[in-house]
Amino acid sequence: MPFTIIKEIDTPGGSAGGLTFDDKYLWWASTFEPAIYQLDRDGTVIKSFPAAIINGHGLAFDGKNLWTVGTGGDRGLYQFDRDGNRIKYSVTTPGNLRGITFDGKYLWTVDTVLATIFQFDRNGKTISSFNTPHGNPTGLTFDDKNLWLADFGANKICKLDRDGNEIEEHGSPGAQAEDLAFDGQYLWHTDPGTNKIYQIAIS
Repeated sequence: MPFTIIKEIDTPGGSAGGLTFDDKYLWWASTFEPAIYQLDRDGTVIKSFPAAIINGHGLAFDGKNLWTVGTGGDRGLYQFDRDGNRIKYSVTTPGNLRGITFDGKYLWTVDTVLATIFQFDRNGKTISSFNTPHGNPTGLTFDDKNLWLADFGANKICKLDRDGNEIEEHGSPGAQAEDLAFDGQYLWHTDPGTNKIYQIAIS
């Protein structure tokens, strides 16, 4: 079933690594620079700052601060404020974390090597985990009830319940499914293959 695309906006740069939404703005991460951008919903850059870590992927907003996940030598969970100042670091899984989201209490991350979703507390303690429907997951968001997962290899976006059961599956609107965000009504999706952010109707 195809998505209904509401809007496409150009990203400020290439090599998209993460996307999230706070109460008003989108936050987009470029792993090429690396940098974090604050954008309005038309793609206008509000501000930007250097990323909290070099190898950061994925972005989440916990109601006050931002989170990202690191790969390679930067492996772990990183919390930082909306000016880019690092607050907390927690060591996590031995794999390769990419996407991250927040459900109001817990952090959820996706490991692209293990094809696994992990639920963590804010100190990096594992609460639960389950396998993903496809083998190269990269992005994750929470829609107030369920998880949405982007898979780069399959170029798919899947809706899952919090036990990992697939509810629905869609083809990605672009060339390379990377990360996802939810603004309370619409799904947003970033794609490094097209250097676009897509606003998507999900109901």
